[in-house]
Amino acid sequence: TEWRWMIVEEVLSHYDMGDAESVTAGSGGTANQNYRVHTSTGDYFIKCRLPRLSSIEHVRLQHGVLLHLAAGNLPVQAPLHVRDTDETFLRDGDRLWEVTPFTVGHKFRGSKREIESAGLTLGRLHRCLESFQPTDFAANGPLHENRKQIEQSLQLAEPLFAEPELAGVRVAFHRAFDLLNREFYGSIELELQRSIIHGDYHALNLVFDPAGHVAGVFDWDATGVQIRLRDVVDGLIAFGRKEPEKSGGGNIIELTRPFDFDPGGVHCFLSAYHRVKTLSDLELRALPLMLRQRWLGIKLDPLRLGKVDRVAAVELMRDAQRPLQWLDETDALGVASLQSLLRG
Repeated sequence: TEWRWMIVEEVLSHYDMGDAESVTAGSGGTANQNYRVHTSTGDYFIKCRLPRLSSIEHVRLQHGVLLHLAAGNLPVQAPLHVRDTDETFLRDGDRLWEVTPFTVGHKFRGSKREIESAGLTLGRLHRCLESFQPTDFAANGPLHENRKQIEQSLQLAEPLFAEPELAGVRVAFHRAFDLLNREFYGSIELELQRSIIHGDYHALNLVFDPAGHVAGVFDWDATGVQIRLRDVVDGLIAFGRKEPEKSGGGNIIELTRPFDFDPGGVHCFLSAYHRVKTLSDLELRALPLMLRQRWLGIKLDPLRLGKVDRVAAVELMRDAQRPLQWLDETDALGVASLQSLLRG
């Protein structure tokens, strides 16, 4: 449409990218507006950040991380610099525009090679980010699941749990939270290594080349100084399951549907990561606990943030105990089972 061309041409006028030849609107979800642009010099990705993700500090942190990783030859696309400036974004009122080269690749198809590459890539990202010097803002970035959030969410969910079909979910969720209170919060949680992480490392934020290797890692909006293991947990939920993640067209129910873990996928992802970035004994002990915490957050956050009505909430929570049951069953083997997995 005419307005789309006008927007893109205005953005391109600040970059040395050639003239736009075609423009395709991408799926920006609820956070951003995206465009794929073909110019005389190649294909590019233009993102317009909406106000809540447009703070200068937030964007500069992400761009600094991407520039650092790109310099280390990691599969990320660093933002282009605006012509004749040191800036990597354009400001338009309360919106920010950024431009990166477009990465060609396919979504995760469930192959062992892709799972292994996802684990190796995460290890390389973490290893490279050890030398990144974050600003003070990084420590105040997105706050992931924590005891207070989950406790509040469980209280909000009590009326929902009164539905007979969700009785088993209620028992499993409270059992998991009680375990976290006993063994994780205030103890192991405080000792785990913290560093800059991706913050949303799952299959829908990666693309792969024809050989099954990661070609691009995207969506660094949640980056910040957090427990490093958080990325590993996200990777296990995405790549250690029996069925690949599906986009669901932004449908929160489809995006967070229950799943069964696949021991082969868990082993493949963990061992690949471990070959690049060694998991400590403390991290191995924490891993089953943080998996529980992450799953509680995934399922309870839509309730806490008001993203679903009651009918959708019941559907959202149906069979939500499945991953927790798997963790309870395998927990009988304890940390030794994880150590055995990593020894192959």
